Amino acid sequence: MKTKLLKKDRRAEPAPLENKMFFIGISLGENNTAETSAVVLNRNLDLLKVEKLFTNYDIEVFLKNFPGTYDSVICMSLPLNAIEIESKWRREEKDIHAFKLYNSSEDMFWADRFSERGKEIFETLKITGHSIYRYHIPLSKIRLNLMPPFKMRSQPGCKYLQTVIKDRLSVNNLPSNLIPIAALDAVIGGYTGWLMATDKQGSGYEYIDDYLDQKVVLPLKINPRPVDDQEVKKKKKK
Repeated sequence: MKTKLLKKDRRAEPAPLENKMFFIGISLGENNTAETSAVVLNRNLDLLKVEKLFTNYDIEVFLKNFPGTYDSVICMSLPLNAIEIESKWRREEKDIHAFKLYNSSEDMFWADRFSERGKEIFETLKITGHSIYRYHIPLSKIRLNLMPPFKMRSQPGCKYLQTVIKDRLSVNNLPSNLIPIAALDAVIGGYTGWLMATDKQGSGYEYIDDYLDQKVVLPLKINPRPVDDQEVKKKKKK
């Protein structure tokens, strides 16, 4: 599907990552009916914006209306393959199952678990000079030690994830009320982009593979949040 709002009219090299001021995380739902979320962080890890989206058109509107996309590192998640999920559950619903002597997932190429959703948006942003990457949500949670001891999409799971994102990742301005899991997953994408701008490859992040010729990035560690200049001034006054 072609992009309707984003124009392929500017071919430029993206600015160096260390010069980026904003970090956009986009967690893609597997289809247009599953919730997609986009967030924006700044260099101080302040949460500036949270948007609830659904369709690809919604994503385009969000990116077109945000004035700092060229000054941003954009991390877009790998969306799960809805067809593969549905067929898996249909197989599991059968009363009789064949006895398995091996892990059937071993003969599946890892990319088969994901769909091509967002490919056109990604490619359009890339050729127009944006810094955009893919990220793997489950692997990122494991690497950052954010996996909850509850079901991921349950209320306790969401509450746990929101708490550890605030405490461990030092993300500011998270709302006091519970926010959707899609938004929390998007924050992880934004944090990954922040690591890319504030740390070095091999230290704070690494490229783990290519998906549809799109680099997949993985965070490697939790870095301390930079001290805001205003906070330093307050401490000096005291």
